[in-house]
Amino acid sequence: MTGSPQTYKKAKDRRKKTPVKRVQLSAEERSAYEDAMREHDRREREHGQFLPNDLKRRR
Repeated sequence: MTGSPQTYKKAKDRRKKTPVKRVQLSAEERSAYEDAMREHDRREREHGQFLPNDLKRRR
């Protein structure tokens, strides 16, 4: 075998492509969502500092 370019090719992805859902939010809704995410992250950090290292994973 001489290693022709046809022999070793990258395998094709056989998974079916799923459609992506995009949502348009108003500025107020977007800021409310960002605030909620910041609050969630803050609570996760504060709570996580008291957990042992093996339990500090995100869900």
